[in-house]
Amino acid sequence: MMTLQAFYSLTGLRRLSLSDNMITRLSPDIANFVSLQELDVSHNGNSISSLNSMFYQFTAMKVVFLSALACLFVC
Repeated sequence: MMTLQAFYSLTGLRRLSLSDNMITRLSPDIANFVSLQELDVSHNGNSISSLNSMFYQFTAMKVVFLSALACLFVC
């Protein structure tokens, strides 16, 4: 099993799928993924409140999957 510290040190990560996990908040450490091009946070309940403030950090981002999120920015 990988530790969180090891996970967040994967700076070359290009694709990350967190779908179907009932996530409500993302750690600010996700900004360490400077090469992230594709993020799937679909089907995680009603909202992911921290995602809005993190978008500007993903300069390499090309695709974000948000389907089935009832509220993304402010609820």
